[in-house]
Amino acid sequence: MKKLFILFILFISLVVAAGALVFFKPGLPNAQAMQLAPLSHKESQLLSNGNILIKEIKPNPGNKIKGKSFEARVLIHSNLDHVYQTLTQFEHYDQFMPQVKKTRVLWRKRKEAVVNYTLKVPFGGERKYRLRMTSSKNKEDATIEWKMIPWPELSPKETIGDTEGYWMLKKSGDDILLLYRVYVDPGQIPKGLEWLVNKYYKKNIPALLDALRRQTTDRPKKTKKSNHFDDNHLSIKPLCQTSLESKTSQQKSESVI
Repeated sequence: MKKLFILFILFISLVVAAGALVFFKPGLPNAQAMQLAPLSHKESQLLSNGNILIKEIKPNPGNKIKGKSFEARVLIHSNLDHVYQTLTQFEHYDQFMPQVKKTRVLWRKRKEAVVNYTLKVPFGGERKYRLRMTSSKNKEDATIEWKMIPWPELSPKETIGDTEGYWMLKKSGDDILLLYRVYVDPGQIPKGLEWLVNKYYKKNIPALLDALRRQTTDRPKKTKKSNHFDDNHLSIKPLCQTSLESKTSQQKSESVI
């Protein structure tokens, strides 16, 4: 037992020394380790028609985490540089992201930044938190990752429990295929209002991606009015054209958010 403990400590020391100790929540691998899985023909068709594909990432059995993880995909008719620039101009998020009240860039150096966020939440409230942003780009793809870091001046009621995730962009013909992955622990929630948080996520994630698409699209694309479900994804119509489906439609699959 003692030998195993010593080997474990040695392993941790080596990893830290190599700068490779990166913690991500169960079910949410970091962007460097994540590859965009090939799309099925049906998924490709849904995205081409302007739908947003969303699913909840269920944690592995035995992982006790308070928050939820989600994945969403959308096809944007734009170029890589434009979408990447929009997502790395953190100081302008409040100009097009629906729930962002304001941001403040505290520090920026090359591909890293520290940003304070203030989000609008239901019933006229707000929540604040601080993120460390890391970005990278090459000719074919790009990533923007974030991880929550301490903001000592905030009380638990003023902030959220935790969040981390990333945007991943990849060229797809004349379009950009965008993957959004996020883990969120909302923190302190009044008893009996958990349902409101789930409803908030269901509305906010597609609204966020649709806002980004409208902000970065070179020219409008015609979309077909279709809505499809499968075991893994909820396909949502563009919010600029129609509202979300009813609760009855959302309950057709347990795996959708």
